[in-house]
Amino acid sequence: MPGKLFSSTGATARRTELLVLITPRAVANRGEARAVTEEFLKKLKSLEP
Repeated sequence: MPGKLFSSTGATARRTELLVLITPRAVANRGEARAVTEEFLKKLKSLEP
């Protein structure tokens, strides 16, 4: 039964899927890690309604 982990069953015909995108980033030090984190947070905030 593939696809059952994030799905649910019910009386409605509506279906919602969870999509997870993984983008690996190599960082050399804490400064780069902080910059990557800040960039990610900015992208998340731009998605807010």
